[in-house]
Amino acid sequence: MDTILEEDYSEENKMVDIINAFQIYYKKLFNKKQTDNMFSELNENDPLATNRQMEFLYEHIYKYKENEKQNNNKNNLLNEEDEINLEDYDEFFALVIDGEIIKLSSSLFALMNYLVRLQDNWYEIHWSIMNLKNN
Repeated sequence: MDTILEEDYSEENKMVDIINAFQIYYKKLFNKKQTDNMFSELNENDPLATNRQMEFLYEHIYKYKENEKQNNNKNNLLNEEDEINLEDYDEFFALVIDGEIIKLSSSLFALMNYLVRLQDNWYEIHWSIMNLKNN
């Protein structure tokens, strides 16, 4: 399952895939309609408007970038057999594919990044992300 796509997978394509994965995750997490998109619930008359989905995405990108700056290993991808103390983390997530935990991380963005690079048809596989600190 660890087949990461070739180097020609552009950063732009990766970001589009990550945003699409976030939309799927967000819709499931907050019971949104499948027809909702990144701009749903956005006040079109306000040039500074934002919405819950954009804020959610921004929050997790910001956390990822801050973890990179601090070099604190919170963006690391872990395996189930790794020694993990959940008390060391504010948030902790599991990427589940076909009912099996594939990777763990305190960074939702790191898991999304891993998911979309895992295989080119990531959107066709049965995946979910579980928040292990709030379940």
